[in-house]
Amino acid sequence: MPVPAERIRVLNAAPLRPERAVVLHWMTSARRTRSNPALERAAELGRALGRPVLVLEPLRCGYPYASDRLHAFLLEGMRDNAAALAGRALYHPWVERRAGEGEGLLEALAARACAVVADDFPTGFPAEALRAAAARLDVRLEAVDASCVVPFRLAGKDFPTAHAYRRHLQRTLPAWLDRLPADDPLAGAPPPGGAPVPAEIRRRWPAARASELDRPAALAAALPVDHRVPPAGRGGASRPGGGSRRSCATGWTPTPSATTRRTRRGARAGSRPGSTSAT
Repeated sequence: MPVPAERIRVLNAAPLRPERAVVLHWMTSARRTRSNPALERAAELGRALGRPVLVLEPLRCGYPYASDRLHAFLLEGMRDNAAALAGRALYHPWVERRAGEGEGLLEALAARACAVVADDFPTGFPAEALRAAAARLDVRLEAVDASCVVPFRLAGKDFPTAHAYRRHLQRTLPAWLDRLPADDPLAGAPPPGGAPVPAEIRRRWPAARASELDRPAALAAALPVDHRVPPAGRGGASRPGGGSRRSCATGWTPTPSATTRRTRRGARAGSRPGSTSAT
């Protein structure tokens, strides 16, 4: 089943360029390799054009509140993505060491791409980055909503209250439960052999080494981020307990906390929500 058109926005007037080497997936917010409509769309274009998928997963050091905790969390995911994509797609995990040194990386990779598929996101610096990229790239740029079961742009308006949004979901959710993304977004995508990242790009913007991604806390500690906020345990898609970002995609269900169990008992006994007493 193709990725639903309601999830896809074309952000510029540049054409597809089928003569180029890869389909580029610019992975910025939906940083996962399962149940990911943006990665699925990149693979869909790859199949149609006979080109492998190249996943660029960049990590800047200048995003708001950048810290050891957030950086280590993201680096754990990059470590697991590298393992999941091995042999299935090209992968360029790029970690910025000094603010601003990533300037030009997206354009350099897009210059050899048939199309660029990005994560859609409505607010903040990801939305600003999409607008800037749309103005610069000479190839078709698509943004795909991989954030929500019901595509967030379908509503066409802001919701002033939670119950107004709930009514919207009650109307729209049932149909979308039959249109969930593929568990394996890369199924049938052309293999990555024969289309490596060019040497000049690897020299200027080298991919993070496997030995670095295997030690995410140590790598974060060496980068210009806020070191006052320490990492919070070990995570990533392969480690239940730290991979909350990917829990829906991996099928892992967190173990209820003691407080949650007490709350459930209280609700069954008729006490008010949040009460720790079931008597």
